[in-house]
Amino acid sequence: MKVIDLIRFYLQDCNSVLDLGCGTGWVLNELNKRKMVGIDLYVDHLVQAVDDNPMATFIRGDINNITTYFVRKSFDAIILIDSLEHLTKQEGLQLLKACEVISKKKIIVFTPLGEVHNDTKINKWNKHNSGWVVQDLQKLGYSTAQFNNYHLGTERLEDLDAILAWKELNPNY
Repeated sequence: MKVIDLIRFYLQDCNSVLDLGCGTGWVLNELNKRKMVGIDLYVDHLVQAVDDNPMATFIRGDINNITTYFVRKSFDAIILIDSLEHLTKQEGLQLLKACEVISKKKIIVFTPLGEVHNDTKINKWNKHNSGWVVQDLQKLGYSTAQFNNYHLGTERLEDLDAILAWKELNPNY
């Protein structure tokens, strides 16, 4: 089973999804939801996202500021697919807390396992600023699965270990 299939499975009861750090919007392309919104800072990726997915809305913005863009419980789910590692650990922890304010039902995170250094020559926003381990997310109440020698995305040449984490929020918010 592919990770995208697991993400689809976890989102089957969600009609609205916010993709933080959406890049080219490829994950939203894989989902068929009534309301799909993606946020990213890199304009070239957003241009491609708009071209590839006319059913979604894309915003150029800083994911650290989601509480200024959206009101409480605006989306059934928030996904951070290859996004969390681009923030410092402190920013990432703050963002995950903010996600609990904006999301009604679920938060899904997919991130490399540990520290991974990457090339930022083309896209300065692509720099990894933190490394995450399973325990970091479990301490925050996330269920986790670790994938060895596997990583999502088309820009990677080498296989990386990764974490898929998901959190069910209190439906009585």
